[in-house]
Amino acid sequence: MIPMRNSIATRLLAITFSIYFVVAVVVTLGHMKFEYDQAKQNIIADLKVFHNTFQPILSQMVWSINRDALHKTAEGIAEAPTIAGVRIIANGIDEVAVGTILDDRRDVFSYEFPIIYKTGDGGEQVLGKAIFYSSNAIVFQRVKYGFAVIIINAIIKTVALWMIFYWLSYRILRRPLVKLTEAVRDIDFIHLEQARIALGTQGRDELKVLEEAFNGMIAKLLTARDELREANHTLERKVEERTEQLKESLEEEQAATYELEEQGKALDQTNMELEESNRTLRLALADLHAAQGQLIQSEKMASLGQLVAGIAHELNTPIGNALVTATILESAARDLQGAYQRGDLRKSSLSFYVENTISMAELVTRSCSRAADLIASFKQVSVDQTSEKRRVFNLRELIEDNVAALRPGFRHAPWVITIDVPSDIRCDSYPGPLGQVIANLVQNALLHGFEGRETGTLTISGTLRDGMVEIVFNDDGKGMSSEVLAHIFEPFYTTRLGQGGSGLGLSIALNIVTGILGGSVLASSEPDRGTCIVVTMAAIAPRQAGEGGMQ
Repeated sequence: MIPMRNSIATRLLAITFSIYFVVAVVVTLGHMKFEYDQAKQNIIADLKVFHNTFQPILSQMVWSINRDALHKTAEGIAEAPTIAGVRIIANGIDEVAVGTILDDRRDVFSYEFPIIYKTGDGGEQVLGKAIFYSSNAIVFQRVKYGFAVIIINAIIKTVALWMIFYWLSYRILRRPLVKLTEAVRDIDFIHLEQARIALGTQGRDELKVLEEAFNGMIAKLLTARDELREANHTLERKVEERTEQLKESLEEEQAATYELEEQGKALDQTNMELEESNRTLRLALADLHAAQGQLIQSEKMASLGQLVAGIAHELNTPIGNALVTATILESAARDLQGAYQRGDLRKSSLSFYVENTISMAELVTRSCSRAADLIASFKQVSVDQTSEKRRVFNLRELIEDNVAALRPGFRHAPWVITIDVPSDIRCDSYPGPLGQVIANLVQNALLHGFEGRETGTLTISGTLRDGMVEIVFNDDGKGMSSEVLAHIFEPFYTTRLGQGGSGLGLSIALNIVTGILGGSVLASSEPDRGTCIVVTMAAIAPRQAGEGGMQ
């Protein structure tokens, strides 16, 4: 028996997993490097957000030369999870430094911006500068769980693939080949009946053909042996009976020799068939190598760990912002209370507190709303078709109401939404789910289609034809590639994972339209040529289970 270390299956397994191990290590390291760089860019973006948030507060404190409040504000900022230290350098005030502020450390990076005070006459005056510091340790803290998931995932896939391939190679290739080798080696021409083999393969594959060819060869050998025995018996009988007829006996012997030559030719043909079977086996091995390449390609699918890391980051950012802002708001309130109790409360201090309280309260509201919206979106993956109310409504009024509800979220943006829907289209359907679809498609256009653009127009048009309502959402944004377009309706697919996108908006919209509203959704797009999404639904929606008559 061939040792296991010298078998074809073992060598195939060793070559396969040597290549796979190198590819897996390179891909895993590249994935970890990408996650680390992405997390660092997100932290720098957070520092820029703090710049926009605290610029007015810092400029007011520096202008009023309030070093104590400036120091408390710096301490509050330094408590943010993405900030390692804060440094404020201003004219007329001693430098304020909190946390880690070493510029010469390679594991520390910073974001610097000027402190600008806007004077009453509309002018601006630079009072100093502020520097927010972060570190690679903070970056690693954010991505360490993602690293662990990536490494564990790679190890599990590698071990599982090794065990599966080892089992399959032993069961499908090595065990049948061992049986065939032993059968060929142990052929007993005296007891050919015992030389037949059964490789135990499923279906008619190459090994099954080889098994049939081998057993066919044995059958032909048995036939040849029986015929040879019969010929010998006949020859012996004729020699005994016709010893006097030498010529006839010689002719009979020649006939027997001719039969033996024919049998030899049959054996040669059998050998040729065996060689053909060996060639078929080599082709089967080539097919196994091709299957190996397909297995390696299939391992490039994204893991569930990436999605979990992206969702955790999305919830951590708004909650962290709300916590930092609330801490600063509490500190400002205590300062105002102290000034009131001491009796030195001034109108300027109160005005400063009110203005900044409003802006910080808006930031807290936006952060909490973002977290609530994200959680609500994940709850909407499976649409409950029996929980919505049905009524008759005007389509244009419904679209205008939903767009009006969304406008506060982008009232400062230069984007334009136009509605071109006839005022006489009435639907007997579910306004709640349809409003959800409209909101998701509008927000998707504003967040993705106009990202990085200073202008943009979204046109919403509608028509009624043959009992079907067609609503078209057409924007002139940056569009999508064919690769992205093919996946936009898949749950959790997003091009902004870890940057505010959950990947659920279009999936929820598709489920609602095809489920509750009895329609369909089609999308078309090209890079830099905008996106067009067409929602087709029944003007009279199909009845849901347990639903009564028209309301």
